[in-house]
Amino acid sequence: MSLRSLFPKPTRDIAFPLAGSVLLFGFLVGGGLLYQVILGSGTAERLVTTMLIDAIIVIGIQIYIGNTGILSFGHVGFGAIAGYVFAVSAIAPEDKIKRIPKAPFGLTDVQVSPGVAILLAVAFTVVAAMILGVGLARSGAESGAVAATVITLALLFVTHEVAKSWSELTGGNRGGLSFGIGESLDGRVLIFVVLFLALVVARLYGQSRSGRLAVAAREDNLAARAVGINPLVQQMVALVISVVVVSVGSALRVWEIGSILPDRFFFDYTMLTLVMLIVGGRNSVTGAVLGVVVMTASRELTRRLGQEGFEVFGIGLDEEPLDWIFRENLNNVVLGLSMVAFMIWRPGGILGDWELDEWLYRTFGRGNEEEPERLPELDVIPDAQFTASGIGVAFG
Repeated sequence: MSLRSLFPKPTRDIAFPLAGSVLLFGFLVGGGLLYQVILGSGTAERLVTTMLIDAIIVIGIQIYIGNTGILSFGHVGFGAIAGYVFAVSAIAPEDKIKRIPKAPFGLTDVQVSPGVAILLAVAFTVVAAMILGVGLARSGAESGAVAATVITLALLFVTHEVAKSWSELTGGNRGGLSFGIGESLDGRVLIFVVLFLALVVARLYGQSRSGRLAVAAREDNLAARAVGINPLVQQMVALVISVVVVSVGSALRVWEIGSILPDRFFFDYTMLTLVMLIVGGRNSVTGAVLGVVVMTASRELTRRLGQEGFEVFGIGLDEEPLDWIFRENLNNVVLGLSMVAFMIWRPGGILGDWELDEWLYRTFGRGNEEEPERLPELDVIPDAQFTASGIGVAFG
């Protein structure tokens, strides 16, 4: 398969998505670093690091939801698998003896470098994704079907229950037991690299032949099947690519925190990532990035408003009559209201289908396109008939 068959117009499908990815990366990282410099606190640094990792995971989720139209609750479950594989692989044997002395499969004595642990996490999670993809195919799930969403939701609950119950391997939830990775994530260079690659992969896939086939099936499943597109194959491709991105992001999340607990990859984080995607625009990578920024900023603002003793113009927000609004869990209220409001009044999110690189192409790129050759005019033959026989079509 040639490059042109995957990307019919290299300028539109490769060059401009790369340029758009660079600009989105600069917007996200530059804005985060500027915020960090202005505040100059350790809290700001942690917030920016968390935002960048959240962006990687949300972009991975967008690759699947945005291109197939299937609302997935299970990607954070995939993240849990990746996180635990990374932690169990990277933790030092002396720490495993203290935390999981009865680890099965001889894992107590196994330790690899964090980089290798990330690769193992991706491999295990992709296998799980392919098994789930077969389940989606066997259920006959179509784009946007309730069956597919329920299957992904079941995956989330299964991974959470296994993580809680299989304490010999995961440490469970008892006493706040967690994995100390031992080697903290030094700097954010790796996060920057993974974030940029996630942006590039998401946009190149969206512009590729496979991505366009997935979108065609998303928009009209019946018409797509009529012209030979198999939606289940395209959904499987989108699922695997998205899970790779989510797995790397989840491993980085565990590495950055230095510990993992079942509840860190359960419903709260699922809703946070989905709200980020829905608010920005689930059909757009640019929207996914914007949603991460908007919701991170709003959550940080509401967290500060809900702090005890916080004042605005000398008025304490934790005092009557405002104490019932501005309280500690205000950010969770804002999270839920944001999702409800956007699903009702703007289900496409802030940006809808708008992509930065597509706008750049429409604005600056079309002038370089060559005009297609005009077909020669043919004489009209009266009473002519066209007969065809023995014709077959192979799709693939």
